[in-house]
Amino acid sequence: MSNVATATAPAAKTLRQEQPHTAKPGSVKGAEYARVRLDHVMQAGVPFEEVFKPGYWANVFQLLARKESLGQADRTGAEIVVGTEDHAFYALLYVRAVTASGLIVQCIGPNADPKTGRSCPTDLSTGRPWTGGAALDSDDFDVKWNVGKRGFDIIRKSDNQIVADGNNFPTREMAAEWIRKTAKAAA
Repeated sequence: MSNVATATAPAAKTLRQEQPHTAKPGSVKGAEYARVRLDHVMQAGVPFEEVFKPGYWANVFQLLARKESLGQADRTGAEIVVGTEDHAFYALLYVRAVTASGLIVQCIGPNADPKTGRSCPTDLSTGRPWTGGAALDSDDFDVKWNVGKRGFDIIRKSDNQIVADGNNFPTREMAAEWIRKTAKAAA
């Protein structure tokens, strides 16, 4: 045996180990710093299509407008959650631009219109795409959202009198069911 030790060659080093993808520091922030998210409650009976008119936002667009004195850019990219006071539908809008007198928005969901494939609001009574609200199938009665009662009054068309109080009908579907039962009992 010899007293000489044999040296083994060191293992070949890889030039650079592949790094896992990670979020960069500063790329995750509280939502209030990175992107504004606002809630908007539309009045009952206002067609959803109104939100696409920049002038619809004329009274509130300043919330997202550029603030030069603070060195703050406009808040293009904000999200606006839209619902109605009568809980008819829910939608999510994306602010594409802040103009001198309003907002340019695009609906980004949460549903898709089966005919066009475009994003649209969700009808909260069915969970399906919003189609503008269900028409009431009655020649004798109508329903109207009552803000103070936070429910639907049922109105007799012949004399325009409230025949059933909105306190008892928090959803349009409950009012429609009352009308259906009343019409069936009268027949």
